[in-house]
Amino acid sequence: MEYIQVQKQILTRTLVLIMVLATSAFIFGRTPAAYGVLVGGILAMLNFRLLALGVVRLLENTDPNAARVQATIRYAIRYSLTALVLYTISLYPQIDLLAAAVGLLLVKFVILGGAAAAFLREQAQLLIPPGKE
Repeated sequence: MEYIQVQKQILTRTLVLIMVLATSAFIFGRTPAAYGVLVGGILAMLNFRLLALGVVRLLENTDPNAARVQATIRYAIRYSLTALVLYTISLYPQIDLLAAAVGLLLVKFVILGGAAAAFLREQAQLLIPPGKE
């Protein structure tokens, strides 16, 4: 069940990042950008959650062909949802499409940032000689 803890950690960090970026945009008077980051970030979190739930269900499936079909359907649903939301955003000038695209990337930034931080911590441990901690 460690993967559930990791999911929660990623989603929490993403939500904090969304709030920081959206609040900053509001403070600097960039309301469309704030809305874009909010919508894109929430959509990214939803996609991540749907992907996580789908992976668990796929691993429980013992039939490879059924798993392949199920994965394809879930993939199509997630990307259709993303395309629909981005199309809808493009129709509204009150929401910045570029900021929404940045919001869509926030989960990836959080995951890559966490991996980079773990790598740097590991490298720092290698630089410290044993007994010098």
